[in-house]
Amino acid sequence: MNEFEPFLAPAIDVAKQAGELLMGYLGKVKAKEKQPRDLVTEADIESQALIKSLLLGAFPEHGFLGEEGDETDVDAEYCWIVDPLDGTTNFVYQLPTFAVSIGLRHGPDIVLGVIFDPLGDECFWAVKGQGAFMNGKPIHSGDCNDIEKSLLVCSFPSRVGRDSIEVQRFLNVLTKSTVRRMGSAAINCSYVACGRLDGYWATNLSVWDVAAGVLIAEEAGARVTNLEGGSFDLNDPRFVMGGTKELHQQLLEQMEVPKSD
Repeated sequence: MNEFEPFLAPAIDVAKQAGELLMGYLGKVKAKEKQPRDLVTEADIESQALIKSLLLGAFPEHGFLGEEGDETDVDAEYCWIVDPLDGTTNFVYQLPTFAVSIGLRHGPDIVLGVIFDPLGDECFWAVKGQGAFMNGKPIHSGDCNDIEKSLLVCSFPSRVGRDSIEVQRFLNVLTKSTVRRMGSAAINCSYVACGRLDGYWATNLSVWDVAAGVLIAEEAGARVTNLEGGSFDLNDPRFVMGGTKELHQQLLEQMEVPKSD
């Protein structure tokens, strides 16, 4: 048994309990703005409180870092990194793209990831070095090697100017491929992992958005780097993800935007 596998079953159980809580709030929440176009609801807060209570109850020596604050011992050997409701705006509008995301960091590395989509009743997970799974069945990223034939997804800030580099990158890719913007980084990574999407790029995320998802995608065979093609940095999660190395390279090339004179 991999040394991290004992943490998997409890994490899956916690994610599903949080998902059940979210479903009880669906269609009943009142949203507040943390900052412009960044919503939070009582569902986010209650979900995180439940996750933290259950995980630290089971593993009191572990640290905890969640999107809604209330961090604990984040420099501990093991630290849970949690987005209790990834896709809050979708949840508020009852769009079917949101999830619970739970990652486990050991030292500098994410070693376990669980993402649960309560509406679709789909649970994605991975333990480092053990492959990726959905509802217990192995999953693999797609085999698309041609950006012209690919279906891609992106995450960038909700408010950007016409001259923003984000818009230029989007247009670069849009001229080459079909692009979606779905509103949940966890779902995006999971869908690349199981081949529903061919690739993904993101420039405005936080560590809790992708702590679980990037590991799941990589364990499923996807390639992930920073925007320049270097090593992915969890603490600066601007990245390009491709289901194949060939597609990853083609998508990476579209991130290059010529500087104006």
